[in-house]
Amino acid sequence: MSIYNRNRVYTRLRTAVLAVNSNAFVASTYTPTPAKFPAVSIRQIGKVQPVQNVTLDHADDQWRDTIEVQVFSNKVGGALTEAYRLMDAIEAEMKVLGYILDMLQPIDNMDTTIFRLVGRWHRTTGGADQMPTNN
Repeated sequence: MSIYNRNRVYTRLRTAVLAVNSNAFVASTYTPTPAKFPAVSIRQIGKVQPVQNVTLDHADDQWRDTIEVQVFSNKVGGALTEAYRLMDAIEAEMKVLGYILDMLQPIDNMDTTIFRLVGRWHRTTGGADQMPTNN
């Protein structure tokens, strides 16, 4: 994924999160205990070249990009609901961007007062494939 696409994914997801909760803290780095809640970490965790797509006309390198999103909430009596609302907005935006959900699950956090939900998406790109720019 080029830096341009990575920035575009971050910007689109940040906008989607803030539309759900304007007080959310959104970052492109991971921290096990965020300073502010709810918090969302959006980062690229992998870029591999899985296959070369060969046709009669030419060969295109195809890349598999993986994005990981972690949502943290410490809302008393509603952390799970808050985290899933934010993740629902993220999932909708990832679909628009052409990403496929690989995994979505709660993960134990070091601080047990914090609910953590982790999702991973992938997208294979290459050749003339372009990430959607509208919306």
